Amino acid sequence: MTQSITTARIAPTSVPRRRHFLHRMFLFAGSITCVSLMLGNPPTSCLKVTDRTSRGEQFFGNIYEFGFEDGTTGALQNFVGGPAEGVVLPTDGALGTHSLSNTVTASMAGDNGFAIQYIYPNWGAGTLRDVWVRFALKWTPTPSGGIQKLFRVKTQPNGVGAGTFISNGTLNNDRFSWFWDGLASGAGTDLMTVATGSALQGQWHWWEFHLQFPANARAHVDIYFDDVLVLSEDSPIVNGSGSTGLGAPLDTYAVGGFLLGGTVNALPSGGPITFTTRFDQVGVSTARMHIPPQSSIP
Repeated sequence: MTQSITTARIAPTSVPRRRHFLHRMFLFAGSITCVSLMLGNPPTSCLKVTDRTSRGEQFFGNIYEFGFEDGTTGALQNFVGGPAEGVVLPTDGALGTHSLSNTVTASMAGDNGFAIQYIYPNWGAGTLRDVWVRFALKWTPTPSGGIQKLFRVKTQPNGVGAGTFISNGTLNNDRFSWFWDGLASGAGTDLMTVATGSALQGQWHWWEFHLQFPANARAHVDIYFDDVLVLSEDSPIVNGSGSTGLGAPLDTYAVGGFLLGGTVNALPSGGPITFTTRFDQVGVSTARMHIPPQSSIP
């Protein structure tokens, strides 16, 4: 199975002169490359480039979308820059037939479970201060008492530190929660309109995050569960140099990527636990993506 590739022409004046690398595809002045979401579909995931603004930032449409249909992990990486850890399954997809499955055995609390990450290709030259991230998530029906970090914002330029989505585990309140990390002044916020984590295990569900990190203002997140808004919240602390502790000129948080996985912060008593997370149709965009067509909506 292969994904279809189409190249569309656009005006040369609307493309920056620099070449951009994105998932083994090169963007040249005067053209954009679109990749279909599924075999047999017309190309719908398209990198859209506009002029630089006076502040030197670049704005895109769909930056990245991948559903593992070719049997690979795409542009997702592990910690050292190689392919993301896990196994691409050919028979369990939220959209299409494939998904990425990753199993972790945790013997102590920590961040060792993150073996899947997306890095914004233009991280070194620009920032993403307003971006959407969407994926389908499923974990096997094995309830865990430990707190599992399922999605974590990788901030620019200082790594993680400004946003984590977790499942609290059955030894806690079993709810999903959002934490602002370095921009927080207290505990996280539970998603009380979403079913408990253990109730959703063994099912595919869609999560979409709208992340906004303006400089010298409060950050903001909107979280959608199966296309329904379940949290809209500002960070308690302003995203400024006095809060982040970073040095000028890169002294505020911005999105440089994200981590997917199931790292555990609080283990249940009695020893190590093993858990499996599965992901499908990972997307990054500057516009809301919603649930893709032809998906298995729960």
